[in-house]
Amino acid sequence: MGGPWEAFIIMTIFAIVTAVLAFVAGALKKGEE
Repeated sequence: MGGPWEAFIIMTIFAIVTAVLAFVAGALKKGEE
């Protein structure tokens, strides 16, 4: 447990979540305008 794969998966999930949140935030800002 706690191998390099685990860290890689966590970083990948974090990157995806961050990208999705940024995309949603941008879409909401466009919708308000």
